[in-house]
Amino acid sequence: ARDGLDALTDELADGRRPDLALHLRIERAAALDPGDALAELAAAQASAERIGHRGMVLAAQVRSAAAAAVHDAVRAQRAATEALALHERGVRSVLLLPAEPWLHAAQALRGVGDPVAQALACRGAEWLQRTAAEQVPAPFRESFLQRNPINRELLHLASTLSRD
Repeated sequence: ARDGLDALTDELADGRRPDLALHLRIERAAALDPGDALAELAAAQASAERIGHRGMVLAAQVRSAAAAAVHDAVRAQRAATEALALHERGVRSVLLLPAEPWLHAAQALRGVGDPVAQALACRGAEWLQRTAAEQVPAPFRESFLQRNPINRELLHLASTLSRD
């Protein structure tokens, strides 16, 4: 199945549907070991920049920050900083859950001891709490905050960093 996905991704990237090819490349990177994932994400980011698809650039940067966090803290910090700059300018990606940029950037910055990690995680947690209060019906709020793994992890990280 993987060979078929690789062939389809390559075929789409040849100009027919570069946007869909980027989507597949970024998602496929999650199944690779960190070194290969980072190479795949860097290539996807370069392709996204070439065609001006800022949402895919953001997704590649956020996923790069997550992939590099364990093995290359400096690279993770760089990817996180670039992703945050786009996120702060209002760029969004259909590939990412809304809390992912805050979570992965805060984790990457925490990895290099950057004190901005706490403020970033707390800002994301505040957004989650506000969104839950304003947009999620009361019976579903706890599920939104705690059953979604990205949301739960961001809330936990914000709490942990606030105590440290």
